[in-house]
Amino acid sequence: GAAGGGEEAGARVQASPSVSVRAAVTPQHSMASSVGGDATPGTDAALVRRLTRQMERLDVAARRGEEEVLKLRAELAGRDVRLEEGQEREEALRCEVEEREAARAEDEALLTEAESASKAAATERARLATALSEATARVKQLEVQLGAVGRG
Repeated sequence: GAAGGGEEAGARVQASPSVSVRAAVTPQHSMASSVGGDATPGTDAALVRRLTRQMERLDVAARRGEEEVLKLRAELAGRDVRLEEGQEREEALRCEVEEREAARAEDEALLTEAESASKAAATERARLATALSEATARVKQLEVQLGAVGRG
């Protein structure tokens, strides 16, 4: 059972073009091959176990990397949402500022109009005061003339 499973894993490792079994062989295994001897079945099984563990570690590292990518994508999405909310708030504030500036300009126009009306009213008051003063002087003059006519 265990040897059969090891052989299947070995076949899987050897079938993978990205994994070189020769690169994973320790120097003593390389030495045995160079001397002309073949590695023993126990050595092959140990090599298969070592390669299997290495692939499992790589799979775990790949899953961690994928989890980190997903975490960073979620964080980025959250930042995008906050950026969009900030841009919406900025636009709302910009509109509010524009509305306030328009209201201020309207208030300034009303103030200018009121100042002009006030100046016009003051001018009219002064004219009426002058006319009243002239009319009062004329009445006094007429009274003096009437009094002179009545005595005489």
